[in-house]
Amino acid sequence: MPAENFFTFHPERIVWYGLTILAVLTGALLPFAHISDSGPPSRLTEVKRTKALFSSGSSFDFSLSSSPPGEWICPIPDVRNQMMFSFDPPRPDGENQLVQLSIRMKQHAKSKRYSIPCRIDLEYRGNALTFSETESPFWLEINEGLIGTVFVDGRPGDPFPVVPQECPFQGSQEFPEGSPFRILSEGRWWGHDLFRKNHGGGKVVHRIELGALTEAELLDTPEGGWIVFRNGLWECLPNLHEAGGHPIAVAKEVGPSGLEIEGWDGNQHVRLALASASTSLFKVKGEELFSAIRIRSDKQISCTLDKQCLILKVGDWVLKTGNRWKLLRKPEEKEAFLSGKWAGELFVLDQISNKQGQKSISGHFYNLSRTQTVSVDLPVLARKSLSARRNELPDLKAKGKAR
Repeated sequence: MPAENFFTFHPERIVWYGLTILAVLTGALLPFAHISDSGPPSRLTEVKRTKALFSSGSSFDFSLSSSPPGEWICPIPDVRNQMMFSFDPPRPDGENQLVQLSIRMKQHAKSKRYSIPCRIDLEYRGNALTFSETESPFWLEINEGLIGTVFVDGRPGDPFPVVPQECPFQGSQEFPEGSPFRILSEGRWWGHDLFRKNHGGGKVVHRIELGALTEAELLDTPEGGWIVFRNGLWECLPNLHEAGGHPIAVAKEVGPSGLEIEGWDGNQHVRLALASASTSLFKVKGEELFSAIRIRSDKQISCTLDKQCLILKVGDWVLKTGNRWKLLRKPEEKEAFLSGKWAGELFVLDQISNKQGQKSISGHFYNLSRTQTVSVDLPVLARKSLSARRNELPDLKAKGKAR
């Protein structure tokens, strides 16, 4: 094509020329656009991500008006009143003596354990602080000197001392359904075994009911004695070193919240408080059960107990099974009752005394769970002699004739 013809004006080619120039410019600028997109995330992206993290925290001001254009600065929350710190004591029978810091969220009643130093990723759900399951732009760092610093979007807040407190009690909802400490935490504390304390060597034994009410079992554990969870059940552990890594627990003492229990599931420390079971007050009146009490010797009486004639010696145990009373005098019978194989209300004749010329008997009734007792002190009515009764006969006859 001749050069003079190329520059000749052709109106029908204007659109074609325009598209060609636009394509050339786009191709020239495309590499620069790619470089811009491949850089770090924009500040706006970070702002949106952090705002989403605190979107439900109504106590924070997220206004951009006080920040320079294109920037947003989130206030750093004060988390000290929303978290509780405590040290987990190491498992007493384990080789791993690592001490961990337990962190508990007060409002969500959740806790996690960390080795120092550590980073704890956080978030707000509703207005409550809790742990974040993923890496978060909002976190807490604790160093070896137990100094904590809160970070929001990489900016640190003021450092503060982390002050460990006593391990808090954990509720049953904090353990998985069916787990050993879920079963234990849902137990009911019946109280001390008063019979074992009075007649079993003076040892304090706690009675704990475990399981559903229809299938409940009583676990007797001495104060300071260990129990272990194996084969799906909690049972007494004679020797701590026989635990074999299974979950273990020990009854410590009775406090304001109930029976305090300390335990370990693996190396994870647990602290529980079992509330007292609601039981009705044990009421029994000796004068309504005993009748026809007669002194046979300084150590023996005859009586009628619930319309059942018995001869009792001081120190005898009388167990009620069904509607009958049974004397427990053989060692194997007493052991069966102490061990819980036999159960029922029980009376113990403590002594026969003479107070100001009046004979009396005293003893104790124990309820079915052996956690309540009622004292009994009954006078023994003197038997009239045969001659005295004969002298009364004429008077009775005379009164009969007068009528």
